[in-house]
Amino acid sequence: MSTMEPKLIDCTVRDGGLMNNWEFSLETVTGLFEANKAAGISVMEMGYRVSPKVFNPEEHGPWKFCPEELIRKVAVRGKGNMKIAVMGDIGRVYKEDFIPRRDSFIDIFRLACYVHQIDEALELSDYLVDLGYETFINIMAVSTGTPEEVRACLEKVNRSSASGIYLSDTFGSFLPRDIQSRLEEYRAFCPEKKLGFHGHNNTQMALANSLAAVEAGAEYIDGSYFGMGRGAGNTPLELLLSKIGSSSGNLIPVFNVIQREIEPLMNRLKWGYRIPYAVSGILNQHPRKAMALMESNEPVCYGEFYEKSAG
Repeated sequence: MSTMEPKLIDCTVRDGGLMNNWEFSLETVTGLFEANKAAGISVMEMGYRVSPKVFNPEEHGPWKFCPEELIRKVAVRGKGNMKIAVMGDIGRVYKEDFIPRRDSFIDIFRLACYVHQIDEALELSDYLVDLGYETFINIMAVSTGTPEEVRACLEKVNRSSASGIYLSDTFGSFLPRDIQSRLEEYRAFCPEKKLGFHGHNNTQMALANSLAAVEAGAEYIDGSYFGMGRGAGNTPLELLLSKIGSSSGNLIPVFNVIQREIEPLMNRLKWGYRIPYAVSGILNQHPRKAMALMESNEPVCYGEFYEKSAG
């Protein structure tokens, strides 16, 4: 286990945007930004950087694109000790969508990819490092990859210019013992890289898995306020703060911004633990079917849903 206190990353706008199509107001994002600074959050991930050639800006909120001028409006009063991150989705963003670090308020790009996209991710990572950014690689759905495929990816990351690599529990199917063994493997094959963990709460293990990741030496831990995120949501950031956050952090602004900005969204969008999401976690499946079921107006039979999903 690392003797250093892990750095917490707020993914509320980026991951939570999957629930409201990234239609956060400037007031909401600014409120989260200021609460993060007060709480001692190390990094705030403000959204995605995707290409307008792939997604129509008129059909999605601005935080799916994170234009530089919008981030500037939030960060203009200063970032303090906090860094700003944005996620690049491999296959949906191009080199032309980035500017040099010296002209940006962004410090870190986290690049999300699947096993078969690792070479493309590392090529973009090298390009961004040359522009002056720090990069992290987030390999998604590793629970469905073969050990040989995952290890090959890790070896490539270790030889790259990326600062670190993330273990993502994409389907919310892992247990703490899985986190321990997976991070041991990540450390063995990426001894030169920083390790991070991103949890999903399909089986209500996100907090326990995040704490297991800390015990296993992860240096970066993701969370979102009130667990806001796709389907079952993520590790609640306010709980992470109470367990492993900076001793100098202030929880009062955090609770205030949750009540003012996030709780009303929860009442309307209703992410969080539900049986269909539990089924997807138990079966190690993407929650898209569960999400479609929850969003439909059809009667829900949990047993039937499990039977069809398992079959």
